Amino acid sequence: MANLTIAKIRNIRQPLDLGELHPDLSGQTVDVWLNPTVEFKRRWAAHVDLNNDLVKKLRQLADRLGDEDDASQELQEEWDALMQTQAHILDGWYDLYAELWDISAEDIRTLAKEAPPVYQWLVDRSAEIREEWSAGKLAKAKSG
Repeated sequence: MANLTIAKIRNIRQPLDLGELHPDLSGQTVDVWLNPTVEFKRRWAAHVDLNNDLVKKLRQLADRLGDEDDASQELQEEWDALMQTQAHILDGWYDLYAELWDISAEDIRTLAKEAPPVYQWLVDRSAEIREEWSAGKLAKAKSG
């Protein structure tokens, strides 16, 4: 382990070639962070909890809206507040993926808005790569 440094151990990344998604994107890569820190995992888990809580509240509000003949001002205000929460949660996801992919949150936000299928594919494929690496099925990754 003469040349091994803790910094390299903490930052193992796997290039993900977008050519897997479409040949026209071949050669464009995103480096996926395979071994995020415990602190990052805690923030990720907390964000998953926020997201799940929002989904639960949206379902409850949808049920209440279905029971109402007319949408009341109170329900509209509650809906507006939940939409603001959703925007905040989305920004948080963009920030987390910015760390995971080493891309700016603004670029991720733009990608999600302008090319949602590409964004979703990156989200899904990144999760697959991280699971493969955790299971010891991913042979090559780079440190740095």
